[in-house]
Amino acid sequence: MDQVLEHGARASDEALRVYLLPNQSGRTRFGVRVPRRVGSAVVRNRIRRRLREIFRRYRDDLPEGVDLLCTVKAPTVEPFQRLRERLTKLVLKADRLRRPARPKHGKPRTSGDRKDTQSRQASDP
Repeated sequence: MDQVLEHGARASDEALRVYLLPNQSGRTRFGVRVPRRVGSAVVRNRIRRRLREIFRRYRDDLPEGVDLLCTVKAPTVEPFQRLRERLTKLVLKADRLRRPARPKHGKPRTSGDRKDTQSRQASDP
């Protein structure tokens, strides 16, 4: 879990924070952290159970071969479907963040290319 926290890509909203890190096992693993400030043990366990059930049911919609850690930041009493949408959205966002951005066209620009372009524009009448 420490590796996921230290090196994982993260995405968050007002209620959840998701950490994502590729693993060597090829399986997607899921962990949940719910701090005491979120509520009583009953509330924390209910949130934990709901998130685990979402993962169990919708595992195929998530990236493969990653470790996921979901930290609950605030109590959530959302309907199951809305909580599923929120978790899926954050996981996919974190997955996009961990992958390096590819240039849309041609080779990536370097700082030298930018200076050459600026000097050519300045010299054109």
